[in-house]
Parts: sequence; structure tokens; C-alpha cells
Amino acid sequence: MRIAEIAGVANDADAVARLKVVLVPLGREYRRVISITPSELDRSPSKDSLSQRLEWLDTQVLNPLMKLNAALHPDNRSMLSLWPQEVNPDLMPDLDEVARHLDHLQLLAQHVALMLVTYRRLDLPHGALIRHHIVAASVDALERALPDLKPRRGTYDRETKGFNGVYPDLIRAIYKEITGEDEQLDRLIKEQVDERRNPTPPDPQFSYSDMLRGLIGLPPEDDATD
Repeated sequence: MRIAEIAGVANDADAVARLKVVLVPLGREYRRVISITPSELDRSPSKDSLSQRLEWLDTQVLNPLMKLNAALHPDNRSMLSLWPQEVNPDLMPDLDEVARHLDHLQLLAQHVALMLVTYRRLDLPHGALIRHHIVAASVDALERALPDLKPRRGTYDRETKGFNGVYPDLIRAIYKEITGEDEQLDRLIKEQVDERRNPTPPDPQFSYSDMLRGLIGLPPEDDATD
């Protein structure tokens, strides 16, 4: 494992095993995230920007849904009458159920639009968010697997104009393993190193998932019961 070699623990079977325990699921999760999230990352499904996604939602999903929901109102369902060539009732869709699913789909699209508007206002494209989360998760993983390894920014290299050292090299190696891309990540690594030196209380985490569940009348996930 190249990461174990960079860390200097390639001959330590226990350390290698701990690295695998924390890094394999981390890599699997963020490859999944990249594969389903439009961003500028090479392995993303598309390069659509936040603005492009908003335009697509409006024209391809929200506007058609508003028309379709109105068209399927009970007062209009007689327009779908098949008489005199009626079919077996089992072949007919349950239009009440269809309407409920369309309502949920509209809420989902509105939820996505709200999220996109929020991140666009903050100038946080998803590629930047993914990078931040991967670096933060990598730092946490190394802390669990190699507790004696101290987070360090590294030494400035005038030639590369970046910071090099065992710790930043490890973070970059993990990042490349997940994304397939070489990036310096100096600012993100510095943020995480500074946070470990001077920790601040975490902010309450806002969950768009809980917001969406509330919109469709379900309790937050932490409160949900079987």
C-alpha cells in the first residue's frame, strides 16, 4: 500500500490493517459521492455548474411538474376517460397515488433548488465541497489509524511553491486514490491542521434531509421509529 509506505509503516502489519479499516470505506463513500454529484472533478457524472443545474430543474422538472399536477387535479380527470373503450381497472393507474408521488417529486426538486441557491450564494461549488470533505475525512481517518502521527502542514518548497512532508503527502495520496487527480490541497490541509491545534466547538449541523422529511410530513431521521 503506497499510503503505508509514505507513512513509514509498510512493515507494520497492524498499522497497515488499521489504515485499511478506515480508508477503504472512506474511499468507497467519496467515490460514490463523486459519481452522483455534478462537479468539475474528473470522475463526476457531469460538469454542470450550480446555475446550470438550477436552470435544468426549472425548465425540465419544476415547470412541467406544476403543469402536470394541475392537469391531474380531480376536477380534470374526466379528460382521461377511455369510454367507450374502457380497459380492465387493474390496468388503470391510481391517479391519487400518482399525484402523491408527483407532490413528493416536486418537493424533492424544490429542496435541490434551495440547496443549489444556498451554495451558489456562498460561492461553494460542489467540487470545492467534496475536496473539503475528503481532506477533513482523511485527517480524521489518519488520526484513528495512526494516532502517533502529528498533523503538520509540511515545509514550504520554493520550487513547487507548495508545502511538502509526510503528513501533507499522505493527505494528497489519499485524495488521489479517491479522485484520480493530483492536487496540492495546501489551503485545505492547513485549515485542518489549524483546527486540530485550536479546535472550535462544532456548529449545529443543518440537515436538508430532515427539512425534506418535514415538508412531506415525516419526522427527522433521528426521531423516526420503525
